[in-house]
Parts: sequence; C-alpha cells; structure tokens
Amino acid sequence: MKPLLHTLAPVLYVKNIHDSLDFYCDVLGFERPFIWGDPPGFAMPKREHIIIMLSQTSDSSKIQPKKDIWDVYVWVSDVKFLHNEFKSKGANFSQDLILKEHYGNLEFIVEDPDGYSIAFAEGVTKDSFF
Repeated sequence: MKPLLHTLAPVLYVKNIHDSLDFYCDVLGFERPFIWGDPPGFAMPKREHIIIMLSQTSDSSKIQPKKDIWDVYVWVSDVKFLHNEFKSKGANFSQDLILKEHYGNLEFIVEDPDGYSIAFAEGVTKDSFF
C-alpha cells in the first residue's frame, strides 16, 4: 500500500506566542493548544486537519511574511461561510472574498498579527459562484 499524505504544518516565527494564539484561536477558530518551552514559546493550534506551528522568536529578522503571495494557503469546503465567520470575529482581511477565475478558486486572505497572509479558498466554477 502506498503511503498517503494527509496534512501539512507550516512553521511561522512570531513576536508574541500569546498574541498569535489569541488570533488563531479566537478569530480563526483553531483549538487552543499546549505551549511548550521555558519560557513558553512554541505551540501548534489545530482546526480540523490543519495545524499551524507557531514559534516565538526574539530575532525579528526571522519574521518574514511574503509580500507578493500568501504565506499559507488552505482549501476549505464552504469558503463563504468561513469568510462570514471570520468577519464576525473581527479578522483583518488583506483580500476580501473574490473569484480567481484563472485558477478557479473563490478565496479570501486574512493577515495575522505578524503580517503573515493566510488564504482560504474553495475550488468553484464561474457558474457556481454567481
């Protein structure tokens, strides 16, 4: 039997683990995880099959959000519902819900406290969008 890849966990360097966890858990709905380290500085919030590893650093040069593309891209099953959920919780959108016809996704992008862009998208056809 061939192995099956089933999830991915990007690592993002953050300035303040507690501020980041408040965002990922309170705004994006991830489960609040245990925080490792002494002092505490590493956590893995999870929502369904998505884990984002957060590593606090005092070296601000390690915090390098991309400027021209997303840092994390997540496919979801009901992007409109998720957009409304995040909006009701005060998410900062760097891109509102939009149909990207050239690659067939309906997507939006939120920005986390360190400036990372997290895109959420659903594959759709133009007809199903309108």
